[in-house]
Amino acid sequence: LLWVAPAWLAFELYFIKGMASVGFLYSLWQIDGLHFLGIRQLKSQRSHPSAQLSDTLVTSGVFSLCRHPLYFFSMLFLWASPTMTLHALIFTLLTSLYFIVGSYWEEAKMFRQFGHA
Repeated sequence: LLWVAPAWLAFELYFIKGMASVGFLYSLWQIDGLHFLGIRQLKSQRSHPSAQLSDTLVTSGVFSLCRHPLYFFSMLFLWASPTMTLHALIFTLLTSLYFIVGSYWEEAKMFRQFGHA
């Protein structure tokens, strides 16, 4: 065990985790979570194998404030832990590194797909 937040701070951290969960779900809804998770593509391939879903760049709502809100809210959720063990810290550090590196790769892919939009 690396740290345990006092009760007053634990309450605040759980509140932050709750808000991060709401923000994550809202972000997922805004970009069509079924498409993001690949479920919509699987369903469309079964009914219309040649049907292609068009990808659109979302720049409204939370995406107007943050380019990668799913990464942001996930990191916020992970780091707002009132208790932290060594294993949890290593997981949080590696996941954060993944999100940071992944955001650069995703930006390059989005630039190729959408240009300066």
